[in-house]
Amino acid sequence: MSKIPRSAVLVAVGVIAGAIIATGTTVAIEAGATGTTTTYYACLSTKGALSKVGMTSPTTCPKTSTVINWNSQGPQGDPGPAAVAAASSSSSSTSVALSTQMMITVASATITTIGSESVIADAAIDDVNGPTGAAGRVTCQLSVDGSPFGLPASVLFDGNGRVGSFNIPLMGQTSVLAAGTHSVAAACETAGFAGGTATGTITVTVAQSS
Repeated sequence: MSKIPRSAVLVAVGVIAGAIIATGTTVAIEAGATGTTTTYYACLSTKGALSKVGMTSPTTCPKTSTVINWNSQGPQGDPGPAAVAAASSSSSSTSVALSTQMMITVASATITTIGSESVIADAAIDDVNGPTGAAGRVTCQLSVDGSPFGLPASVLFDGNGRVGSFNIPLMGQTSVLAAGTHSVAAACETAGFAGGTATGTITVTVAQSS
């Protein structure tokens, strides 16, 4: 059997596709459609020329050629990137009664991360109300799995009969979370007065970390 130079093998790679088209196009298409693979054979000369291309090994090759074979289906490629979870959102449909010195969840969303992924949480406490004559503040905070997430935000009541209908944005907080299921919440508490209500919305977006 003749020894085939490396240069001849490289040349052969460029003409194998043409040989398949000439001898086995239908079979190759069927192999791709069914998930099976077909082995092709040919005689490869020292100059890189192919002959006797077919799906069975040739019994003989010219003196300056040797038998080679290849598959119609190549090796499996590398795994693709992990899927990215869709945005999740939640809103409170009714006013939530607030408490003094205790965070009460106003809106929450549950997300699932596949790998280490960036999480961006936006929330808005859409309607904060205090009782007539209330003097103090309402403070709201985002949290992930019970831990503070970003900075708190507050609205003040001045005690002069100002009955609130205020908006508190909690926006653009970002963190990287490990794979798993996580709870993101927006919660509020009162300070300086008892009573008060709030309604809110929260949107959490998960994006693949770089």
